[in-house]
Amino acid sequence: KRIEAKGWVEQTDLKERFQELSRNMEGILTEI
Repeated sequence: KRIEAKGWVEQTDLKERFQELSRNMEGILTEI
């Protein structure tokens, strides 16, 4: 069960990182 959860956590971590990146990009675009 732990191994399955680990894969899921890695997926969510990736999603969160992508969302953070999108927010950073939006911030950069508004600054220009």
